[in-house]
Amino acid sequence: MIVLAAFLSRFKLDADIQSTKESIDSQIPFIESLKADEILIKQTQLQLTNIKSIRQESPDYGLIIKKIADQTPGGVIIDSLSISKTTGKLDLIINGTAKNNNELTTFLLGLRDDKSFSDVNITSAGLEQNLINFTITTSVGIGGAKL
Repeated sequence: MIVLAAFLSRFKLDADIQSTKESIDSQIPFIESLKADEILIKQTQLQLTNIKSIRQESPDYGLIIKKIADQTPGGVIIDSLSISKTTGKLDLIINGTAKNNNELTTFLLGLRDDKSFSDVNITSAGLEQNLINFTITTSVGIGGAKL
Protein backbone atom coordinates (compact mmCIF):
# COMPACT_ATOMS: atom_id res chain seq x y z
CA MET A 1 0.00 0.00 0.00
CA ILE A 2 2.86 2.36 0.82
CA VAL A 3 4.51 1.60 -2.51
CA LEU A 4 1.25 2.24 -4.34
CA ALA A 5 0.79 5.59 -2.50
CA ALA A 6 4.36 6.61 -3.39
CA PHE A 7 3.77 5.63 -7.00
CA LEU A 8 0.58 7.71 -7.23
CA SER A 9 2.25 10.65 -5.45
CA ARG A 10 4.99 10.49 -8.04
CA PHE A 11 2.45 10.91 -10.88
CA LYS A 12 0.82 13.85 -9.10
CA LEU A 13 4.16 15.57 -8.43
CA ASP A 14 5.27 15.02 -12.04
CA ALA A 15 2.01 16.58 -13.24
CA ASP A 16 2.52 19.58 -10.91
CA ILE A 17 6.09 20.07 -12.17
CA GLN A 18 4.93 19.91 -15.78
CA SER A 19 2.15 22.47 -15.26
CA THR A 20 4.56 24.82 -13.46
CA LYS A 21 7.08 24.47 -16.31
CA GLU A 22 4.36 25.24 -18.89
CA SER A 23 3.31 28.30 -16.88
CA ILE A 24 6.90 29.58 -16.81
CA ASP A 25 7.41 28.86 -20.52
CA SER A 26 4.27 30.82 -21.38
CA GLN A 27 5.65 33.92 -19.59
CA ILE A 28 9.11 33.86 -21.24
CA PRO A 29 8.04 35.84 -24.38
CA PHE A 30 6.58 38.60 -22.18
CA ILE A 31 9.74 38.81 -20.09
CA GLU A 32 11.93 38.87 -23.22
CA SER A 33 9.78 41.68 -24.66
CA LEU A 34 10.78 43.82 -21.65
CA LYS A 35 14.50 43.45 -22.37
CA ALA A 36 14.73 46.75 -24.29
CA ASP A 37 12.99 48.57 -21.42
CA GLU A 38 15.39 47.02 -18.91
CA ILE A 39 18.41 48.17 -20.95
CA LEU A 40 16.96 51.70 -21.18
CA ILE A 41 16.30 51.80 -17.42
CA LYS A 42 19.84 50.62 -16.65
CA GLN A 43 21.30 53.27 -18.99
CA THR A 44 19.18 55.97 -17.35
CA GLN A 45 20.26 54.85 -13.88
CA LEU A 46 23.92 54.95 -14.96
CA GLN A 47 23.49 58.46 -16.40
CA LEU A 48 21.80 59.68 -13.23
CA THR A 49 24.61 58.20 -11.13
CA ASN A 50 27.20 59.94 -13.31
CA ILE A 51 25.35 63.27 -13.10
CA LYS A 52 25.11 62.98 -9.32
CA SER A 53 28.81 62.18 -9.06
CA ILE A 54 29.78 65.13 -11.26
CA ARG A 55 27.56 67.51 -9.30
CA GLN A 56 29.02 66.36 -5.98
CA GLU A 57 32.60 66.69 -7.19
CA SER A 58 32.15 70.01 -8.98
CA PRO A 59 32.31 73.26 -7.03
CA ASP A 60 29.57 75.85 -7.16
CA TYR A 61 31.46 78.58 -9.01
CA GLY A 62 28.52 80.97 -8.84
CA LEU A 63 28.44 80.71 -5.04
CA ILE A 64 32.21 81.24 -4.81
CA ILE A 65 32.00 84.40 -6.92
CA LYS A 66 29.02 85.62 -4.88
CA LYS A 67 30.94 85.12 -1.63
CA ILE A 68 33.87 87.11 -3.03
CA ALA A 69 31.50 89.84 -4.22
CA ASP A 70 29.84 89.97 -0.79
CA GLN A 71 33.23 90.65 0.83
CA THR A 72 34.31 93.26 -1.74
CA PRO A 73 33.94 96.84 -0.48
CA GLY A 74 32.96 99.67 -2.81
CA GLY A 75 36.53 100.98 -3.10
CA VAL A 76 37.93 97.69 -4.40
CA ILE A 77 37.78 96.67 -8.04
CA ILE A 78 38.57 93.07 -8.95
CA ASP A 79 40.37 93.04 -12.29
CA SER A 80 40.75 89.29 -12.67
CA LEU A 81 39.93 86.07 -10.87
CA SER A 82 41.87 82.93 -11.70
CA ILE A 83 40.55 79.58 -10.46
CA SER A 84 42.51 76.35 -10.72
CA LYS A 85 41.26 73.01 -9.46
CA THR A 86 43.60 70.77 -7.51
CA THR A 87 42.88 67.68 -5.46
CA GLY A 88 40.12 68.50 -3.01
CA LYS A 89 40.29 72.28 -3.39
CA LEU A 90 40.21 75.27 -5.67
CA ASP A 91 43.10 77.71 -5.70
CA LEU A 92 42.03 81.30 -6.39
CA ILE A 93 44.17 84.22 -7.46
CA ILE A 94 42.42 87.59 -7.17
CA ASN A 95 44.01 90.61 -8.89
CA GLY A 96 42.53 94.02 -8.26
CA THR A 97 42.90 97.62 -7.24
CA ALA A 98 41.90 99.41 -4.07
CA LYS A 99 41.44 103.13 -3.47
CA ASN A 100 43.21 103.00 -0.11
CA ASN A 101 44.65 100.72 2.55
CA ASN A 102 41.39 100.60 4.52
CA GLU A 103 39.46 99.22 1.55
CA LEU A 104 42.12 96.58 0.89
CA THR A 105 42.27 95.62 4.57
CA THR A 106 38.47 95.35 4.76
CA PHE A 107 38.46 93.07 1.71
CA LEU A 108 41.29 90.89 3.02
CA LEU A 109 39.78 90.54 6.52
CA GLY A 110 36.36 89.81 5.03
CA LEU A 111 37.81 86.91 3.05
CA ARG A 112 39.68 85.64 6.11
CA ASP A 113 36.53 85.80 8.27
CA ASP A 114 34.52 83.80 5.73
CA LYS A 115 34.97 80.12 6.68
CA SER A 116 34.74 79.09 3.01
CA PHE A 117 38.16 80.56 2.25
CA SER A 118 41.42 79.26 3.69
CA ASP A 119 45.04 80.40 3.37
CA VAL A 120 44.07 83.99 2.45
CA ASN A 121 47.29 85.92 1.72
CA ILE A 122 48.39 89.05 -0.13
CA THR A 123 51.13 87.92 -2.49
CA SER A 124 51.82 91.33 -4.00
CA ALA A 125 50.84 94.96 -3.51
CA GLY A 126 52.04 98.07 -5.28
CA LEU A 127 51.08 101.72 -5.66
CA GLU A 128 50.29 103.04 -9.12
CA GLN A 129 48.48 106.31 -9.90
CA ASN A 130 47.26 106.64 -6.30
CA LEU A 131 45.66 103.16 -6.45
CA ILE A 132 46.89 100.02 -4.72
CA ASN A 133 47.31 97.12 -7.11
CA PHE A 134 47.16 93.81 -5.27
CA THR A 135 47.13 90.06 -5.71
CA ILE A 136 45.46 87.82 -3.14
CA THR A 137 45.68 84.05 -3.12
CA THR A 138 43.26 81.80 -1.31
CA SER A 139 41.77 78.30 -1.42
CA VAL A 140 38.24 76.93 -1.30
CA GLY A 141 37.57 73.32 -0.31
CA ILE A 142 35.51 71.07 -2.58
CA GLY A 143 34.39 67.46 -2.48
CA GLY A 144 32.03 67.53 0.46
CA ALA A 145 33.27 70.77 1.99
CA LYS A 146 30.47 73.26 2.41
CA LEU A 147 30.81 76.72 1.02
